[in-house]
Amino acid sequence: MLLKPKLEAIVEEFFKLAGNHDLDKYNEIRNRLLNFIRDEELFLDTTDRNFILATYIIRLIDADKVYAGTTNSKEAYLYAKPFLECFMESDLNEWDYYELKLLIGAINFTENIEQAMELASKAQKRVYQFKRVRLIEILQATLDLNMSARILNAKYFDDDVQIDLVAQFDSLLIRLECLVNEKKNKTLELFFLVARIRWNIFNRDCSQVVSLCNSLDDRFGEEIGQMIKNEADFYMGTNVFESDEIREREGEGLTD
Repeated sequence: MLLKPKLEAIVEEFFKLAGNHDLDKYNEIRNRLLNFIRDEELFLDTTDRNFILATYIIRLIDADKVYAGTTNSKEAYLYAKPFLECFMESDLNEWDYYELKLLIGAINFTENIEQAMELASKAQKRVYQFKRVRLIEILQATLDLNMSARILNAKYFDDDVQIDLVAQFDSLLIRLECLVNEKKNKTLELFFLVARIRWNIFNRDCSQVVSLCNSLDDRFGEEIGQMIKNEADFYMGTNVFESDEIREREGEGLTD
């Protein structure tokens, strides 16, 4: 069954936000989805695909809002849990394009890294299945970018991790680099650069984090750069950039 055009327009607008944590826009879209459910009386048939997708996106918006405000992925998971569990149990061949994009957007809110890896593996297979009918490079890159955030979070906050996080991170970096070399796309280059910064946060390499973030500022703007700098400070437990500047000033003073 096809989506109702009114819902499809709202969904398209939501995905164009690309996880930028615009809370005002999130609230607007959330209210429009609730109004759509009410106006179409979809609550009378909770098996309707339009109802399911609308409620899933509402839950993803709520998870995103919680994470933007608290950086607590475990709390965000509580909002995403119902639809993540459905994806775990369902056949990937039944996922439509919007469901796949929704899962990729929510991969950072999984209960643990094991669930993230299982869902990412299924999502990767489904992305490939769309290859003949859609451009999949951005979808693939978005999945790898979001997994770089999830793996980084797992290092610091997941308990009893059995997965080789270094190997998984290394694999996604290789995939992103191959996409960049193949397509020469600026969005792909941004995703690869952000993933590289997260790799150096993962390894606590302050000098590389600062250098790459400066490159991010120069090439893609300070707004994006500041988001990643905040992420670096959050995980590394210090103001990495201020500390680096202090070290540089101290170094200059020693040579006077």
